[in-house]
Amino acid sequence: MNPVLTNLLSGLAGSAIGAAAAIWAGYAVGRQNKRLQEEDRKKLAKSAMLAIKAELTMLRDGYLAEMDELLNSTGERQMIESIYKVRQNYLTVYESNCAILGLLPAEEMTAVVRAYTEVKVFIDVHRANSDLYDLYLTARRPSDGIHYANKLLAYSSVVRSSFQSAKIEVQRALETLVLSNVFESE
Repeated sequence: MNPVLTNLLSGLAGSAIGAAAAIWAGYAVGRQNKRLQEEDRKKLAKSAMLAIKAELTMLRDGYLAEMDELLNSTGERQMIESIYKVRQNYLTVYESNCAILGLLPAEEMTAVVRAYTEVKVFIDVHRANSDLYDLYLTARRPSDGIHYANKLLAYSSVVRSSFQSAKIEVQRALETLVLSNVFESE
């Protein structure tokens, strides 16, 4: 066989083998990177869900339990005598993890967003009731006091309804998170 042809064929075969090896290596590295990214995504989702679960548990066992006690000790047709002075954002875990909620499975994400939405609504309702109660306490004229007392009586059903919604959604979210497969070991 012609040495030039032999060298040419050897070069072409070597190039083909090298190209195939490079393609295979690129594919393997790409698959490995994709697997590592998926593992990182799962770890991030798991840590976010653990933190959110802890915050929801704290809300249920602290603030909502305290409000449950207050509302149970107040008659249905009584004004809610409570002043809630906290004005800052204290749902810090949820707020700091909002950007990664999309990593959660749909059912968990929906349950978490619904729970926090209802809690925020209830907090706003509670703040409004607090503002009315403060006006009632500081009324200078008896007619103003009666006016604010009537508003508080009417608003108490809004407070109770909003509280029940928040309590139900927080419990539902916690149950959904407990049952989530995101917490399963890898």
